[in-house]
Amino acid sequence: MVFSHAPHRKKVYDPEAHPELDHNRPDPRAWLTPLLGVVFVALVAVSAGLNWSMPDHNASNASIINYYAAHSGRVKTSAIMGAIAVPAGLFFFGLLREHLSASRAARPFAVIALAGAVVFAVGGAMSAGLSFTLADVPTKLSGGAAQALNVLNSDLIVGLFIGGLATMQLAFGVAFLVSKAFPTWLGWLTVVIGVVSLLGPLFFFGLIATGVWILIVSALIYPKLRDRGKPPAAEAMPMV
Repeated sequence: MVFSHAPHRKKVYDPEAHPELDHNRPDPRAWLTPLLGVVFVALVAVSAGLNWSMPDHNASNASIINYYAAHSGRVKTSAIMGAIAVPAGLFFFGLLREHLSASRAARPFAVIALAGAVVFAVGGAMSAGLSFTLADVPTKLSGGAAQALNVLNSDLIVGLFIGGLATMQLAFGVAFLVSKAFPTWLGWLTVVIGVVSLLGPLFFFGLIATGVWILIVSALIYPKLRDRGKPPAAEAMPMV
């Protein structure tokens, strides 16, 4: 006796086999993108708060060594949190770029913005590394070595922050305006933040404004990603 076996059915949903059901699949970016934005801002805020009183570039060799020796644990924690913030920020900005790339007009500006975000992230990673180096074995550093590391941590990263942040915000601002993906006022606000970030001493205000900007973008992008792929509402059939 020959038994026929029914063909094996896939238990895993295959969007290519059933494209009409694609709108039923939840888009993980609906919550992932804003979550990464909030996590990034929180990590950077805590990291900056733990190490806000670091010696400036004019500090003496002895004061630099004494500061990092006295606050070694706090500075190391700040550095670690700053380093963790880097991938969170890059994922957020990368997903934002992908969202904007749906508009052909905004696509090149979104790419430029992501390049600026990478430069900005390099500055953050370098700052975390230099801070951790200074706090690791400060008493074993010579005065000249401590002074050199501290100047790099104070001045070199500022150039990366200014260049990266200004490029990112100016390009995102233009992308927002040409794509209409976000309110027009947010596009102009983003451009203003980019301009402020270029103005030397005012860069710090641009950095703070960027944290608020990320929270605003995170709040506005969630419903857009949540509703992506949903079928349009069925039009009411006329009564005959």
